[in-house]
Amino acid sequence: MVIEMGATTLKASHRLESLLSDGELVIIPNAKHELNLENPLEFAQALNWFLNNVN
Repeated sequence: MVIEMGATTLKASHRLESLLSDGELVIIPNAKHELNLENPLEFAQALNWFLNNVN
């Protein structure tokens, strides 16, 4: 999970996702450093998806 950010960091995040066999990039909009406080609904949905799909 990452926040909305500049193009350089987003490019690095996409690169990391491509290197991980089961990687999936989730971008949390309207958040900076406290994802769970700044956009709790998006954060909870992404976390729930992860917890339900982790092997």
